[in-house]
Amino acid sequence: MKTFMQQRNYSGTNFVTGLRFIAVFLVFLIHSGGAGLREYSLWTSDFVSYGQNGVEVFFVISGFTIFYQIFEKNYEFKKFLQVRIIRISLVYFPILLFLYVVYKTTGVIVSDLSYKLNNGVISLENLLVHMVYLGFLDVKYANTIIGVEWTLNVEVFYYILLGYLIYKGLLRGEIKNTVYYLVVFLLLSFIVAIISYKHMIDPLWVNWMPFYYGYMFILGGFAYSLRKHITESFNSTNLSLISNSATAIAIILWLGLALNHTYFPAKVSGGLTALIVFILLLFTRDNSVFSFLLNNKVFIFIGSLSYSFYLLHMICIYVVKEFIIEPFGVFLVSFMMTLFVSYISYELLEIKAYIKLKSFVLKKR
Repeated sequence: MKTFMQQRNYSGTNFVTGLRFIAVFLVFLIHSGGAGLREYSLWTSDFVSYGQNGVEVFFVISGFTIFYQIFEKNYEFKKFLQVRIIRISLVYFPILLFLYVVYKTTGVIVSDLSYKLNNGVISLENLLVHMVYLGFLDVKYANTIIGVEWTLNVEVFYYILLGYLIYKGLLRGEIKNTVYYLVVFLLLSFIVAIISYKHMIDPLWVNWMPFYYGYMFILGGFAYSLRKHITESFNSTNLSLISNSATAIAIILWLGLALNHTYFPAKVSGGLTALIVFILLLFTRDNSVFSFLLNNKVFIFIGSLSYSFYLLHMICIYVVKEFIIEPFGVFLVSFMMTLFVSYISYELLEIKAYIKLKSFVLKKR
């Protein structure tokens, strides 16, 4: 864990890595079957179902990261895109190719959606569409190899769109501009939702398209812009007090939402989750007392692995379920297996390979 702690130095925002842990844990919990919590009580069953909102956490964080890298790190648009796409492709492409080879040699398919949407066939065309991040164009491509990859299509879509808007000066990181685009994307998300329900468009396709999630990325960018303003407006003592209060309130609200998930429509629950993450990104500071709720060593360690963990966990769950049926056993063994392979992926691909490629890209003129 020591190496991870040394590598994490993000100007008072190390807690964001802890948020990534929460996001990936929520996703893992629902995909692994809930560790027996569904049968324990209504509240714990709600908590398992709430796991579907883990992706909203990732999207808001991604918005924050887009603004941070372009404004704080002063990345050019072209270099920003290269760095971000290299970052996600280094882990994603080997997994896609591995699963394609496994399918071709053994017929084994990890994603159940491949049977539902593609009659249990992984075509070369499907693989290639995945690798250019255009799976959202057709429901049969979006999520049918790994079972979680639809989110990467959304990520790349907003890397390009928001990066371009910033590059052209239309979204400069100023509060007024960010609010304008937040309202635009909120309206777009409502329109998409209304059209999909009124005209009975395939709900899976709607959920996997990028248009509904734009406001979440903008919320992350808005948190970045306001955070800088707040930091400049208050002294360290007041910042710590604000951080403690906001962090405690946000986490209590988050737990309340997660334990009462059935009382909220899915889109409302996702929106509230995005708002809570926005509050945390805006107010939480690493040096405040309550930041340990997000900034502890376990959260930082697993949060550092979260991207590899996210892409690999479905494979591990599939393997474990071949040998174990009992829900808690599936949860525990697949969690430990995913943690192990994610650590290897992180060290080899996300650290060694990525740092070299990133350095090469940033040095190019």
